[in-house]
Amino acid sequence: MLGVDRGWRVVVVGSWERARSEEQKNERIAEIVQAAARLYKNLDVDDINLAMIAKEANFTRSNIYKYFASKEEIFLELIKLDRVKWRKDLEKTFKGRSVDTDMFSREWMEVQLRHTRLTQLHTIMYTVLEKNASLDSLIALKKTYLEEAGYVLKLLVSLFDGLTEELAGDFLIAQAALSIGSYPYLTFNTRQKEAMIACGMKYDTEYFQEQYFYCTKALIESVLDRAKEASLQSVS
Repeated sequence: MLGVDRGWRVVVVGSWERARSEEQKNERIAEIVQAAARLYKNLDVDDINLAMIAKEANFTRSNIYKYFASKEEIFLELIKLDRVKWRKDLEKTFKGRSVDTDMFSREWMEVQLRHTRLTQLHTIMYTVLEKNASLDSLIALKKTYLEEAGYVLKLLVSLFDGLTEELAGDFLIAQAALSIGSYPYLTFNTRQKEAMIACGMKYDTEYFQEQYFYCTKALIESVLDRAKEASLQSVS
């Protein structure tokens, strides 16, 4: 959670109400983040500014600064929320199930496709958003990531015999890179598709989804092979 100072917001009667409790401060933060999320449905991050977010949230721009130092910090907070939703979706998807690598990879891909905003924001998180964020907001982000990763690692270990949390972590890092790299291939616009057709290139979404599936399967099978090899070495 981000640390905040005293904050104000516009209420229905047009006066200002001080955020007097931690709960109220969290409510203000949530209002700002959801305002940014609504704008992001139709605009790129580059096209959104603090004034727009303030207007959408019924704040003044000056009072946005009571909670966030930049728009990038607001989107990092949105990533934190989406990361929790993604983890909970994974847990719900695989809870109590027995899976092989084929089924796991297919279901993992489906979860990723249900959380496209998170994947999209991940593509600019390290290169854009984090560069204009305060140290406190980055620490809060990293803490959330560590906590959420811990839940996912335990889930992966529960799904596959012999898989360790260390190897599950290797899969998670490689899979994150795969998702970030694959996302643009799943979101071609009309002009891009026309250009690819003109050059005789494949462009259909199903093709790239299949490639994502096969790569995910290769990654999980790779760490499982390493786990099996380590087990055999420990026995010998």
